[in-house]
Order: sequence, then structure tokens, then C-alpha cells
Amino acid sequence: ALRHRFAAGAEQHEPARWLAALQSALQPRLPLGQRLVVRGPTYADFSLQATLEAAPLLDMTDIQSAAMANLAQRLDPIAGERSLGAALSVADLGAWLRRIDGVSAVAALVLRDRSGKAVDAIDVGQQGLPRFDASQVVIDVVRGNARSRP
Repeated sequence: ALRHRFAAGAEQHEPARWLAALQSALQPRLPLGQRLVVRGPTYADFSLQATLEAAPLLDMTDIQSAAMANLAQRLDPIAGERSLGAALSVADLGAWLRRIDGVSAVAALVLRDRSGKAVDAIDVGQQGLPRFDASQVVIDVVRGNARSRP
């Protein structure tokens, strides 16, 4: 296993020593004659732009920080709730952001794939996970009813 390799447009970053240790721990539990290959998931990069409406009298900076922390927690590859192969959709993100204390609405939400194209979902592949990178996420918080009307 390589520490840093590309597979189907996504990178893997699990240290070879960690993967080898995991394989060594699991191998004795296999029935005789079976082989085990341990490899890390592939990661799908994405970027996100969101505009959240803040409830009156709440600190917009606190809401922005809470939104970033919420996304980081939900998309954490170890402690997060994502299953391998589960696509990341605009609907998922919008629902998560709406549930944050102090958010009265999600005024705008754009999810972009690795190439920068706006998409409805990030397909991560069968053994993949979306990779959260805070530098690729922009969350603006505005006072209520700042949505643009057609």
C-alpha cells in the first residue's frame, strides 16, 4: 500500500504502516486459506458555497463557526456518520445546515465537484468517502430574508 496514491480521480492518504497493522490484526481471524487485502477508501474532493440566514439577534460569526464544525463532524472519515459509497447531495447538506441552531433558512447552496462544476451530488464510488476540506467551503451568514427574489 502506498501512502499517497490516486485512484479514479480521488486520493488515498492512509499510512501504509496503519493499513499493515490493521491487516495483521485481522488476518488471524480469517478461516484458513482465505486472503485479506486492506486498503483505505478513495476520497472525493468537493467545494461548497452556502448562504445561511441567521435568526434575529444571534451572532452571525457563531453561526458560521457552528456550520463549519457541523460539516467537519458529519464528514469526518473516522467519527462521521457517512457510509462507504454514500453520495453526498445538496439535499443532505441543506438539511444539515438548516438544523443548526440560529439558522432560519438556507438561502443558497452550491455543491461543486473536483473540477468546479456545480452538481446535485458528489458520487464517491463504491469504496469512497467525500473529503471535507475547510479551505474549499465558503459559508456566508446574513440576516433573515436576505434571499434574492425572482
